[in-house]
Amino acid sequence: MNLDEVRDFFWPILEKLTYEEIREDQENLDKDISNIKNTNWSENCELALDEAKKLNELENQRRGSADSKAAIYLTAITALAPVLVSLIPGVISNDKNNIIVDISSFIIFVYALINMLRAALWAFDTLKVSASNRVDIDDLINTWAAGNDKHKEKLTIENLCSVRKNRDGVNRKVTCIKMTHELLLRTFFAFVLLLFVQTFSSLVSTASVGNHTSSTTMDNIDNRCQLPIKIYRL
Repeated sequence: MNLDEVRDFFWPILEKLTYEEIREDQENLDKDISNIKNTNWSENCELALDEAKKLNELENQRRGSADSKAAIYLTAITALAPVLVSLIPGVISNDKNNIIVDISSFIIFVYALINMLRAALWAFDTLKVSASNRVDIDDLINTWAAGNDKHKEKLTIENLCSVRKNRDGVNRKVTCIKMTHELLLRTFFAFVLLLFVQTFSSLVSTASVGNHTSSTTMDNIDNRCQLPIKIYRL
């Protein structure tokens, strides 16, 4: 397990695309659009149009699913934030715990809080308004204005071009929601670990106080049983 894997386990990040990768993606997009427009869709054009419509609907469902999950995650973050903040007094102002326990609890708390804030930012990034392509009124007007009988072939091309142009944006949304999911998982486990540390520390402190109280009680009993010096029982 290398350092990058360890870093990703505790602190996942999404690396930005380089200039070469962005240029390559644009070239792939232009190439795919050109292939779609240059393909002959006249054979089984009804089947091709149905499949193109299905792909368009599936891509729209992916976009809607990402937005719905982002809204759900934001709701969960809103519910978790007050619970996490309520632990601040116990983490900071509890004088009964060991200094090591206090420092560990504070580090875990800060880690959970930062991950929760990062998850919220990624969820907001998922819901960000972005451009979307579809077969619109102008496309239908241009298709029927051509005055030929290749309406289905042109609609197939328009639907497939819309799907391909939307793919990068939808993939971006899916990536953002995956980052939100990963960060929320780390927030949840850090939250559980913090509760465990606090509970275990309280149990140890209670047991220590109980043992000290028992020892003090036994000492008092022994002191009462001892006779005063130079006083003898008749």
